[in-house]
Amino acid sequence: MYSLVNLIVLLRLSKKIYLPGYSFPINLRPKSTDLLTFHQIFTFKEYNIHLRDEPKFIIDAGANIGLATLYFNKNYSKAKIIAIEPEKANFKMLEINSKNHKNIFLHKRALSNQANLVLNVVDKGYRNWGFVTQIEGSLSHQNIVDTVQSITIDEII
Repeated sequence: MYSLVNLIVLLRLSKKIYLPGYSFPINLRPKSTDLLTFHQIFTFKEYNIHLRDEPKFIIDAGANIGLATLYFNKNYSKAKIIAIEPEKANFKMLEINSKNHKNIFLHKRALSNQANLVLNVVDKGYRNWGFVTQIEGSLSHQNIVDTVQSITIDEII
């Protein structure tokens, strides 16, 4: 696979990474947490789990830019994958990374146990992978960057 140094050089030259076995390039944002997430999934293989049966349905909640979504798509090609991401810049990259895959379905929402809530997307200062959602109108007046509607597992299914 790639070394960290090789990937940093690649990202300075291009925002796209081509991996063996993947039909389309994977888009990453320079100067973001995307590279660290890429390493977690593709270099360190943190999602390389051995399931007895191939899943038919996968929910990637907090999908970020879709790196795990793409990994699941390659390794479980028969599964229907639902990717949920509440933050708008991450969601835009998720759309770009998944646009060529017919079994990936996207929702710019936040997973919750309650339907139809309006939630604030809050930047806690952890960059692209540290956004949280809070019920709109909560007492916390932190750095609100967007609002989204909630979605439940029952609604997804």
